[in-house]
Amino acid sequence: MSKFSLPDPPAQVTVRYADLCGVDLSSEQRSVAPQRASYAQNMYKKYVDGYSNFVETRPGLQTLGQFGGRIHGMYFWGKGLASKVLVHAGTSLYLWDNFPSAPGALSALCEMANRRSTGFLHGDRLYILDGLRYLCFDGSTCAQVEGYVPTTSIARTPAGGGTTYQSVNLLTGRRKNSFRGDGTSRVYALDATGLDDSTVTATVNGAPASDFTVDGAAGTVTFATAPPTPGGGDDNVVVAFSKTAAGNRSRIEGCTQTCAFDGRVFFTGNTDYANVLWHSELDNPAYIPDVNYYQDGDETAPIASIVVQDGSLIVLKNTSQHGAALYSHAPALDYELGRVYPVSESVISVGNVSPGAAISFRDDLVYLSAFGLEGISYPNVTAGQRILCHRSTVVDSALRGEDLASVMLEEWDGYLCLLCGERLFLADSRGRYGSGSEYEYEWFLWTGIGAYQNDVFRPACYVKEYEGVLYIGTTQRSEEHTSELQSQH
Repeated sequence: MSKFSLPDPPAQVTVRYADLCGVDLSSEQRSVAPQRASYAQNMYKKYVDGYSNFVETRPGLQTLGQFGGRIHGMYFWGKGLASKVLVHAGTSLYLWDNFPSAPGALSALCEMANRRSTGFLHGDRLYILDGLRYLCFDGSTCAQVEGYVPTTSIARTPAGGGTTYQSVNLLTGRRKNSFRGDGTSRVYALDATGLDDSTVTATVNGAPASDFTVDGAAGTVTFATAPPTPGGGDDNVVVAFSKTAAGNRSRIEGCTQTCAFDGRVFFTGNTDYANVLWHSELDNPAYIPDVNYYQDGDETAPIASIVVQDGSLIVLKNTSQHGAALYSHAPALDYELGRVYPVSESVISVGNVSPGAAISFRDDLVYLSAFGLEGISYPNVTAGQRILCHRSTVVDSALRGEDLASVMLEEWDGYLCLLCGERLFLADSRGRYGSGSEYEYEWFLWTGIGAYQNDVFRPACYVKEYEGVLYIGTTQRSEEHTSELQSQH
């Protein structure tokens, strides 16, 4: 009979984390620094009063509503009792009147492209782009943006001439010419020929005129009675007409990125014009002159993101082959064109791999590359010097396993959130290590971000912060839109 003896119990090892900074997913477990954890999923620091911090499990997700398709966008219009929420789900834009209560019967405001959209507020209007349309919501209805009608020439004589005044608007073929009558001429020559149709209107001395004929091919208007000579010598005849250039409006409607800068709105992301950046006129998103554009670098390297930093508009491109990945546009004055934004090229060549994945995070310009999160530091702001600094070493090994081309960035409660499907990476703005401008962030990792529908887990695909709350949209066909409203353990 054999004799067996039980082995000694294994020695217990206790690890005490003092002042936990975050996770370290890049090191071999035995090499992880004591202030970091190799496995601490679904934890984060909850900051109180801006300085006291407590390590807690992540807040839970509370289901708010279900929509008819993948969540592509969430927009907030108005304030207080007048506030409204619009949700882009699938191929429709929905108005959510009773937010945050569960939505009732939803009716679509308008049709949308089945892809991620972008939008911005200007005054009391919400503007939305989805790569096919340029829409405007006024608080009750949503329709295509009606382009501002420019006056393309002034001080014209009936025979023509005059002074070029405003540029053609890409959003509309409508334009106006302003003349000075001479009391004898009945035929007035416009600054364009081959008009769209005979939809021409005119005013004489401010009053509508109707007794005239139009030769659209020749671009002339013939009045039955010659308009009089103006008493003060100013223009007294205005003719409005249409001359549409094919494809003008689609240049803007095809855009998928917008950014407000210097009182104007900038547009890019049109795949047919991959390296082109357009901008509106001052304080008028409905007026985008056909001369207000710039071409940044090689057209084979598309613009991925645009963001404002240090008084310039920064353009980040998706380039891994050659050429610069960063361009900047600083405001300047031109004698003839007025406000312009000349482009300057940087030596930074690490590209931005995810469209829209760039942000000024607490004054730190960061973007997502194939290597992780990059930061642009300015060791010499006066000289315009920029250097590339990595910001995500401790989570790079996990980040690189994700589909980085679809990652979304959003700032929430002092954290930069990188949504990668069901995983959310959080960079802590209050937790940094390193020296000078070459610092890195401490990170946390949340998993299981999404919702169950019919016992099937649907991962997150959209993230949005509003008034301190983080909203999560999921991928299922019958969408659940979930929100982290409070800490739930």
